[in-house]
Amino acid sequence: MEAHGRVVQAEAERLAWVAEVIAREAYSDVGYLSVLAFVVDRFGIGVGAARGLISLAKALTAMPVVKAALDDGVLDVPRVRLLAGAREANPVLFAEAEETLVEAFSGLSMKDFVTAVDLWRQNADLQAAEADAQHLRDRRYLHVSPTLDRLVRIDGQLDPEAGQTLIDALRSITDPQQLDPSDTRTPGQRRADALTRLCSDHLAHGDTPVSGGFRPQVPVTASYETLLGLADGTGCVTEDCGLLSPETVRRILCDATVIPVVLGGD
Repeated sequence: MEAHGRVVQAEAERLAWVAEVIAREAYSDVGYLSVLAFVVDRFGIGVGAARGLISLAKALTAMPVVKAALDDGVLDVPRVRLLAGAREANPVLFAEAEETLVEAFSGLSMKDFVTAVDLWRQNADLQAAEADAQHLRDRRYLHVSPTLDRLVRIDGQLDPEAGQTLIDALRSITDPQQLDPSDTRTPGQRRADALTRLCSDHLAHGDTPVSGGFRPQVPVTASYETLLGLADGTGCVTEDCGLLSPETVRRILCDATVIPVVLGGD
């Protein structure tokens, strides 16, 4: 806690210093064309981080109670950023409620603090809250890409509603209380297996179109030798992700539909 206090104090001093530089336009005195260039060079940080620092320093000049709480170590920078974002929803109302908000929120955990600030923002400006919710939803995306090392990389972000849906679905499968004590998988491996299970269940039982009497499934092309378990069995290929090991294919065949294709020979 003592180390955390020193970090908060250092961050408060840096923000105060940046605010002073902005107010005095001191960056031009030492040869910089903008405060952004000055902050990037002096602190050795990226442009994005510098813009965030400058924006917060400016916001604190209009948030005296929040600034005092930061200087005293009552609030840290992440919480101050949240309050600065809330102020943008309704600056006049925030100024009236600032002291009360700091007093009420300062003792909360980060999770509860985020919730409390979000609720205040919604009450302060319902229209802005709806716009913010749509903004979050518009930023959703999901990339699923096979890699050169035969893995599949997943990257994306979801809006709060979709994210909570995914978290609850995975949690329902990976609940530690339901695990076999002999299960040696890591939490990350359990989540990966849970996502695969959810997708497999959807393909088998979900509301998916049926074509030719079959539901869509994972197609795998395997040689006849692989099906027989012969040592030279090769050529086990998926549609998008490349090769599978013969042993994996034989396991899949335990519950699969087999469509024979004769390419030639006997």
